[in-house]
Amino acid sequence: MEARVLLGKKGITLLAILWLFAAFSGEFGCSKKVNVSQPEDFKYLEGTLVHLHKKILVVKPDDEQKVCFRAGRRTVFTPKAWPNIGDRLWVRYHTRVLSHKAIGDYFIAYEVRKLTISEKIFKQTRVETDDYGKLTLVIGPSMEISTSPEYELCFAYLKGIVTSSQFQLIVTCHAQDWSFFGQAHDRDGEKLEFVEIDRQVETRRYRSKLRSGWYESSRHETFGIMLSREYLEKASNQGIDIKMIGKKGERIIRLPAFYIEGFLKRVKKFFKPLK
Repeated sequence: MEARVLLGKKGITLLAILWLFAAFSGEFGCSKKVNVSQPEDFKYLEGTLVHLHKKILVVKPDDEQKVCFRAGRRTVFTPKAWPNIGDRLWVRYHTRVLSHKAIGDYFIAYEVRKLTISEKIFKQTRVETDDYGKLTLVIGPSMEISTSPEYELCFAYLKGIVTSSQFQLIVTCHAQDWSFFGQAHDRDGEKLEFVEIDRQVETRRYRSKLRSGWYESSRHETFGIMLSREYLEKASNQGIDIKMIGKKGERIIRLPAFYIEGFLKRVKKFFKPLK
């Protein structure tokens, strides 16, 4: 009789454990069945991994609050490894909000993809169509670039027209005095076509991400450097290193290889490959 009671209690305890596991497996094991064919139930987020504890990933999007994600057995990692603090991530997650007293609100992550810097540039490169001119433009994001001398700030971006094999590197330099740039040469001594675009006089403050500080300038020179598709293909491995020559000085500007690589990934969706 006692044995039957004991077995009965064990059976009830086992059933209770199984029920609890089934009830909470979706939250803590990411195994709860979700209709993944419904795209409206999923969202995407891109940000930087700022904290990692066990299976909890805390991701901070640009200029937004941190978001917590739980990874489980159904989470797909690309590449197949846990990310590191500081990695740029793209997360596909279910919109159902879950909560745990230890971590607060969180979401279940179904896909976590580590982004390279070139992939970030690829995502930020946009395509615009001019219905009047019947032109399709590919425009890269503006970024602060390395310069010499370092006390002046320069920002640059690439753009191109789909019907042309020529691209423009648009550069804006901020300084306290004019340089009156008029020529451009690369490290190999090749003279590049130079286009003056704009000069402005206005006191502005800029924050430098490369040098972690604020800079004030009153002279702003914008110019373009013409580059061929073939030139960019070669530069995607080593970057662009150009000396700007002006009436009142010189400046070396450098555009990193990862920027060119990411820009060309977007370009190749619209431009015919080189022959």
